[in-house]
Amino acid sequence: MNFFSTTDTTFFQSEVKNCYLFLEKRFGMNFCGVSETKTHDPRDSGIVARYSQQDITVYICWSKFEKSITITIKFDGKNLTRDEKYIYFEPFLDFISKGIIKPIVPYVYNKMSTSEISSLIKKREKLFEHGFLEVMKKVAQRLEDYFDKIQSISEEQIKSYHLWIRNKKQAS
Repeated sequence: MNFFSTTDTTFFQSEVKNCYLFLEKRFGMNFCGVSETKTHDPRDSGIVARYSQQDITVYICWSKFEKSITITIKFDGKNLTRDEKYIYFEPFLDFISKGIIKPIVPYVYNKMSTSEISSLIKKREKLFEHGFLEVMKKVAQRLEDYFDKIQSISEEQIKSYHLWIRNKKQAS
């Protein structure tokens, strides 16, 4: 079921191509297009843009309902399990910076309470009150600033991140 209009999808693709042009220009990645996630529940719907290169893929997802822009990075060239191949970019920065670099878009962690999630949703609503474009620009700039480091992370760092995120109880 489609929950985004053609206008939404076209606008998202245009803005992604503009904000994330550095992935093509600086890092030689290929833009692979935009697609809507297939779901029967609008709460789970999103539009995903994909950039790919030899052993790394970057997914940029916009969810209107969740008020989020999420970047997921997949590492194919590393000796990792299927689940370990994926990291969420902003929580990963939180992890490697030991909490100094907080996500721009507050992230929902597995063990958060209902009240913590409610508080997080209010923060997201405030963040997105003027639309998603300004938020996407900030997230894109952060990815550009740290993408060199992301490309060179070790398997051990990725495995440690997954352990950390499984045990994280709240977004500080």
